[in-house]
Amino acid sequence: IREQLADPSPAARPAREAVFRLFRQPVPPWDRPGQRAHLPPPQPSHLPPFYGDGFGDYEGIAIDELALTETLYDWLRRWAEGDFETGEPFAPPSLEALPVQAQPGALDRTPLEDCLGGPFHPGIEITWTLRVPSMWRPPAEAHGLPLRLRILPADVAPQDDFGAVLTPEICLSDKGPLVANGPGTLSRWLGIPWQTDEASCLAGYDASSYLPVPSFWAARVPNQVLSDQAFRQSNDPRLSPIQRLKSSGYRQFWLRDIAGSTYEQRINNMVKEWSLLGIITEQAADGPPAPGLPARAWVETHRDRSFTEVDPSWHQLLLVEGIEPAAPELAAAAAEQPPAEPVHPRRRNLRRDSR
Repeated sequence: IREQLADPSPAARPAREAVFRLFRQPVPPWDRPGQRAHLPPPQPSHLPPFYGDGFGDYEGIAIDELALTETLYDWLRRWAEGDFETGEPFAPPSLEALPVQAQPGALDRTPLEDCLGGPFHPGIEITWTLRVPSMWRPPAEAHGLPLRLRILPADVAPQDDFGAVLTPEICLSDKGPLVANGPGTLSRWLGIPWQTDEASCLAGYDASSYLPVPSFWAARVPNQVLSDQAFRQSNDPRLSPIQRLKSSGYRQFWLRDIAGSTYEQRINNMVKEWSLLGIITEQAADGPPAPGLPARAWVETHRDRSFTEVDPSWHQLLLVEGIEPAAPELAAAAAEQPPAEPVHPRRRNLRRDSR
């Protein structure tokens, strides 16, 4: 199928169009002042599998799920029609290779390319306020440069008090919070502190769904992860291929170490203990991967040792897998006495007893 999708010829067009039809139609601008938009029918089974503008506030309308932008959707349409060139993937130049005058723009663009672009208010990405024209300087005032924020004079402090209720009329007026920007005017729309939102906006809120989707942040804020322990087992040549495949497919809740037993415990644990969580990094297998497994994978690493070094279930797994005749070395290692208790604190437990 990959060869067909990379083939611009008419013969491969049915395969390309089948992929194109998986994506939902873009939603026209629906929240601009003074405009009414006719939303397309909802397409919850289409891609991408992300929550959209209206999730949590509306049901059964197109903005429940995120769609590609009109620009991205048009690129995808042109690809489906065969309007593309093949060749080696484009390698972006280094910052130093760019002209000096182009480097500030590249520094601005780099972090933005990794954003989803949905509003998600409040959230951990800048929200819907950046879609309001008054937030931006017209190109004529910004030396022809696009996407330059309208900044308050240096001696003018941002206004924070807009009354007891911030109505749409106040928010979008010429005296509202979106007419110019200063310190704190972007981040005040986000989840504060950021840790609470990162432990809140997860995936698959409908637990009865076959797949744990849609998601809010996907790879940016993981939900289920491949642990370093499982990755090492999947690359252990002493194990049989089926055992290695089993380990490769094993996923665990990223927030398992700080989950607590209630939502309030989880977000408070996240604020205090977020540095204990693992970081997802790309890792290479130590040797040849098992049949069907990739040579590289995104793996949870640097998880706090207090959760991993005193884990009887891990030693239990080694004992069970060591029974397999194909792994005599593991059997011998598992038969040895468990290592002595490490000198650092005992295994943490934030699941049930955190208050």
